[in-house]
Amino acid sequence: MNLEEEIGRQLHGELLGIDGRIECDYMPPHREIIDPAGPIRYEAIRVVASPTLDGRVPIPDGWHLDAARCQDHADTMLPYRTVGSEEVLLTLEVNRVEAVAFAVDGTTIQLLDHSPPDEGGQPVEAPPKVTATPVDNEDYGFDRLCRQAPILHVYRHLGLDGHVDALVAAMDSDRRNWGADTKAHGRT
Repeated sequence: MNLEEEIGRQLHGELLGIDGRIECDYMPPHREIIDPAGPIRYEAIRVVASPTLDGRVPIPDGWHLDAARCQDHADTMLPYRTVGSEEVLLTLEVNRVEAVAFAVDGTTIQLLDHSPPDEGGQPVEAPPKVTATPVDNEDYGFDRLCRQAPILHVYRHLGLDGHVDALVAAMDSDRRNWGADTKAHGRT
């Protein structure tokens, strides 16, 4: 079984949506509603290790959907990769199963990009005041660099400049190494 089939089998039937809609998880300037009628871009993860989750909640087995992307955020590659998480960018289709929910059709999954768990920048553990809600909600991908990059301004507003500096260094490290990986992974 190839990776695409494995992910499709594990995510098939997973429920999505809030109040009958699917929203982009990359919000600036606002949460965009995603049309469920066509293919949807999503990031999915398989967590291997996480400084945010380790010792606080069990690390989950298997693949989990992590972040929906609207048309404005519909990248064709993962913008950052994070050590400790196997990450994929994919497209999928959904079927309405209730008035307020949709289910993933695992047979429609197509991989656009893949990052093994040993590649990318090191995740940076955020202070407990920032991680309490994601940990409580079992947000398994919270410390991924893709998810952290859009909220650096929030950390600055909270006076967490040292945390921002550590995240920027991790992202810069991934970008420096990505140039070599681009050719090896067939990326341009």
